[in-house]
Amino acid sequence: MTLQSTQNLEGLTFGINANGTPTCHWKDKRQKSVGTVLRRAAEVFNPWAKDEMTPESLARMERGKAIHEVIELHDRGLLADYDPLATPWLEGWKIAKAQLGIETWTAIEEPRWLQIDEDTGFWGIIDRATRTAVWDFKSTRKPQESYPIQCALYCRIWGVEQGGVIYVDETGQHEIQQLEPIHFRRADLALELVFPTYRRSA
Repeated sequence: MTLQSTQNLEGLTFGINANGTPTCHWKDKRQKSVGTVLRRAAEVFNPWAKDEMTPESLARMERGKAIHEVIELHDRGLLADYDPLATPWLEGWKIAKAQLGIETWTAIEEPRWLQIDEDTGFWGIIDRATRTAVWDFKSTRKPQESYPIQCALYCRIWGVEQGGVIYVDETGQHEIQQLEPIHFRRADLALELVFPTYRRSA
């Protein structure tokens, strides 16, 4: 896995650490990811909340990664042989993309960073983006409240206020959840809780 970004700022680097985890550094200081922002904000509201990493959830994560890779290769025009078990998700993704009227993406799995103050910002890997919207893919049709907030945080990084979450399940059925103003308000609240200096740009 490699991280390639069109965001070229002196002092900004993206990489993969020894554990295989994507990272971002600004002026040699590790930056918080969108996932970290969501977890830290959740801890403020429920300090007893803990991530339960069961064997089932780990298996779902691995399956999700494999499906993401197939869809990424397809969107880049590089898909050759792949596990046929991924076919329902791929076909559902194609239908959702056509429904949205999207022919090409401006960004595919692109790491991006948003500066908050001189030394601090947050970052995330944008699933898919056009010039005006960000779309996040989930290999399930079981929405969680955090998913659209996560996508809204990606929108803040990308500098847009449109997009949503595309859900596709193992049968190839899909749903499209458009982002609403409440999702951006919750994303901004999460940022304010984690970064006291955060102020949304007008």
